[in-house]
Amino acid sequence: MQITLCLNGEKLKQECKSNESLLCALRRAGVCFFAPCSGKGTCGKCKVKLNYFTEPTETEKKLLTEKEISQNIRLACRTYPEGGMEVEPVSEFTPVATAQVEEKTTESASLRAIADIGTTTVTVGFTDEKGNIVNVKSENNAQSAYGADVISRIEGDIQMQHELIIKQLEKMINGKADILYICGNTAMMHILLNEDCSGLKHHPYKPVFLDSQQKKFEKFDIITLPCMSEFIGADITAGIIAAKPEKRYKLLIDLGTNAEIALFNEDKIFASSAAAGPAFEGANISCGMAATDGAICSFSFENNMKNIRTVNSAAPAGICGSGLLDIVAALRSKEIIAENGRIDGGSYSITGDIVITTHDVHEFMLAKAAVRTGTDMLLHKAGINAEEIKEVILSGGFGTYLNPESAAITGLLDSALAAKASFAGNTAFCGTAMWASGSRTLPQNVEILSLATDPEFSENFIENISL
Repeated sequence: MQITLCLNGEKLKQECKSNESLLCALRRAGVCFFAPCSGKGTCGKCKVKLNYFTEPTETEKKLLTEKEISQNIRLACRTYPEGGMEVEPVSEFTPVATAQVEEKTTESASLRAIADIGTTTVTVGFTDEKGNIVNVKSENNAQSAYGADVISRIEGDIQMQHELIIKQLEKMINGKADILYICGNTAMMHILLNEDCSGLKHHPYKPVFLDSQQKKFEKFDIITLPCMSEFIGADITAGIIAAKPEKRYKLLIDLGTNAEIALFNEDKIFASSAAAGPAFEGANISCGMAATDGAICSFSFENNMKNIRTVNSAAPAGICGSGLLDIVAALRSKEIIAENGRIDGGSYSITGDIVITTHDVHEFMLAKAAVRTGTDMLLHKAGINAEEIKEVILSGGFGTYLNPESAAITGLLDSALAAKASFAGNTAFCGTAMWASGSRTLPQNVEILSLATDPEFSENFIENISL
């Protein structure tokens, strides 16, 4: 069976099987498509517009508005191809704001390519002969049609995801370099190199590799930074390099789907991870989005008036991680959100059609409880208190900045740590640039703490859920 894909003003024919969903067809066509739940029918994000009316499923009636249904908008994961069907993706990604790094622009011939492959965002840039970061750009990860979280990616078609990311990197580098230095979490590195990920899904969690890898591809060679463990990836390795270890301890927290936490000084690294889910990156949130143009990145009340800031001051389009943190903190302070996360009426209007729901708050509570529990337990097991820590560095696709007060109000961080916290942008990308330029000094003494199997984690997690 054949359908027509309407992409960027062009109509392309796509062969489909009658028993496969449109989401599967879009994946095979290589369409960069937003499907956080990986086709489970729970997120309502994989929207497509059809050229004629089809009877909506019960799932679509629940997750789509009446207006969307009347406009022939359906969910790709719940719609199956029919003859003469034209399909226009509605939830294709918007351009991503450039990564937060200090950069220059140059046409220098002697460039090294660098990349950070996140589950949500891919950032590519170059370093010149002086080590300056130049020509940086970010795009949404083309693998996102396979889900917003690492487990969904591991369960997905590894070969297809590998091909998608290689094609995306080729396009972003555009022939400007022969060698590409890359960081990312351990699963992303395996998918990049088309290695078996099944060992990362179940205990005893055995990756195929952790050391730095070098592999030749048609248009460039890839060199990956080393990972520390199955859940502590090369992005944390790079982040520690960028943070420049000193005598006093620093705390690095990567606010991603798998929150990675590292406590380190010039001699030793304590590291662990906690499954936070994708809420900090805007996924699984009703009006959530990545930190792209128009994402609400800051929210507060001033004289009972809403004060809203968006990425690049664009018109509000949704809520990214830093905005979600501020919104929950502000509404909790006014008791609009209860301690258990409930909102009277089920939702609260932020601006226009953008709302936050009780479900959104619960997603945030789960994510922040994972980070708080992981951070507290890591410090406890390392025998380090907040006073011994010089600074707390938050990184990842969270947003554009961090409000320490919001972190303390919501319980994301202990108040003593929140006072030392700042959002440092993409530390992994900066660290990869340093690695590519030869700066590869890391503490040699590394201790990985497995919190997921620690019975204390579950107990502390439950205590940290409430607001």
